[in-house]
Amino acid sequence: MDEGSHIEWYYAEGGQPKGPVDEAVLQALAGSGTITAETLVWNPQLPSWVPYARTGALGESFIVHQPTVRCVECGVDALLDESIAVGNAFVCASCKSVFLQRLEQGLAVPATMHYASFGLRVFAKFIDATLIYSFQYPLMLLIRLASDSSESTLTPLLWGLSSFSGICFGVAYGTYMVGRYGATVGKMAMGLRVVRPDGQPVTYARAAGRVFAEYISAILMNIGYIIAAFDDERRALHDRICETRVIVD
Repeated sequence: MDEGSHIEWYYAEGGQPKGPVDEAVLQALAGSGTITAETLVWNPQLPSWVPYARTGALGESFIVHQPTVRCVECGVDALLDESIAVGNAFVCASCKSVFLQRLEQGLAVPATMHYASFGLRVFAKFIDATLIYSFQYPLMLLIRLASDSSESTLTPLLWGLSSFSGICFGVAYGTYMVGRYGATVGKMAMGLRVVRPDGQPVTYARAAGRVFAEYISAILMNIGYIIAAFDDERRALHDRICETRVIVD
């Protein structure tokens, strides 16, 4: 153990001195947040009480616990004192110029978005499911009639074709509508729109990925959909996977 570990430290809490503690305990207190940058500390080698940040001791431990915020532009955590606040949003220094340019272009930012409620999303999904089924049902009926008049060995193949056709229609429908208009018919009816976290429109590629990601939300006993009810930004699992948001337009 080095010589510094034997130094007895004192720290101020509620206007009262606490201690002595050794350097290991001091590090643990800094790690838990009990000791902050402004906390006054002292040891016999110091001429007076000084803020913890000025001691130079355990600096790396303190940096980890400085307040951080999530940059709405790049999504990376940044130190609070190195970021700028725009409304309720925070932007890191690296993204400042890009973010301000987006504001000048009139693009929405996450802090000003009105995220769609879980109920609105459920109604929108119901409308879309009804629309897709209205396409799939006549096809299923035709296949059923064809399978009744065909050899029994062809029946599984025909029913498989029906399911595959329904999936293809659903993928094409979701990809085109969200990629072209930013919303499916159901979402349009509810006044909703799918966007990127920074408010930009969704590309066709991202729209397609989001449709396929929805199957993951569905096969997990629909838990992927349900978690949107408990998320601050009302994100379903497929929104998290594809970095999208559903907002009230």
